[in-house]
Amino acid sequence: MIMERALLLMMMVLTAAATKKELVTATNKLPYNMVIGTANYAGTPTRSVHVVNLNSKEQLIEEPPAVQVGPNPSWLCSNKAKTVIIAALETTNNEVGGLASMVVINGRPQGVNFVPWPSGETYGPTHCEQDPTGNFVVAANYAQGSAAVFPIMKTGELRDATQHVEFGSQSNAHCVAFSPDGEFVYIVDLGLDIVHAFKWDDGKMTELPKASFKLPAKAGPRHMVFNDGFAFLVTETSNQLLVLQPQKDGSFKKLDEVSTLPPGFKGIAFVAEVKVGGNKVFVSNRGENSIAIFSYDKAGSLKALQWEKRHINTPRGMGLSPDAQYLIAASQTQDTLVAFHVSENGTTTLAGDPIKITRAPVCVEFL
Repeated sequence: MIMERALLLMMMVLTAAATKKELVTATNKLPYNMVIGTANYAGTPTRSVHVVNLNSKEQLIEEPPAVQVGPNPSWLCSNKAKTVIIAALETTNNEVGGLASMVVINGRPQGVNFVPWPSGETYGPTHCEQDPTGNFVVAANYAQGSAAVFPIMKTGELRDATQHVEFGSQSNAHCVAFSPDGEFVYIVDLGLDIVHAFKWDDGKMTELPKASFKLPAKAGPRHMVFNDGFAFLVTETSNQLLVLQPQKDGSFKKLDEVSTLPPGFKGIAFVAEVKVGGNKVFVSNRGENSIAIFSYDKAGSLKALQWEKRHINTPRGMGLSPDAQYLIAASQTQDTLVAFHVSENGTTTLAGDPIKITRAPVCVEFL
């Protein structure tokens, strides 16, 4: 009888373990395809984006050939269906900057067309985001301190800008962020230390000066994203992460603010990007060279979890898989990508070995 009970208990344990393994496998969304934007700001610009696969063995593998799109495709934004990708061509030489469109066919982007920045000058946009309908893209131009609206055709083709907003000679417009409901669009201005608020009406921006969010002088707001009813904003020069609560009039109420740097850090650092998923916030710290990971609760309060530094150097860009289980860090100065598996409690484990990208990966867009 004792032996029978022992065997029965062993069978129950093995069955439970097998069931748990099946559940884990069922939630694994691998493989994932992603497109990598590149940019070289000192010398000859890059001209291509790269297709990379995170396979079922958690290995990053580049799938050549690279796709030629234009000078310094430093930021990529896709529509909700992941069928159209827009690249911001952040030129730094005598070439005219603008946007390039691509359509995704069988998991690979194919170039469609290019449209120049409205002023026709050099120094192209640094950031862009498609509106919730996918019918328009708004881009921010850091060097020229302006933003512009471009229509997107059903074929993925871009049309010339229909609106161009200039913020003045001290502006460095760095990021575009749409509210999830599509009622508002925001331009994050690093130079003026403000998040400009606009009413969005089917391709037209109307500024809402009273709703704009002002920051302390030289904070340098750089990047903002929405998730779970909050807006998450990072500042490049003061290295802060802010949690904001959107208001009905398009303004924001600050809920929490923390440093993105580990305690005791004394060096020079500049925040680059913020990603949010699975009630965790990921911030890339250049100079200090880490991905800072925070959790947040229903009240918008932040808690530091860890600073991931393995195989990371100048992490200008990063990507978070749709299920928030995989983080990809792009090291601009060592030309590598590295993948991490992210647990529910925010701890990270390396997923395979880093891989080389031809030159200067700065953006990761999951398909």
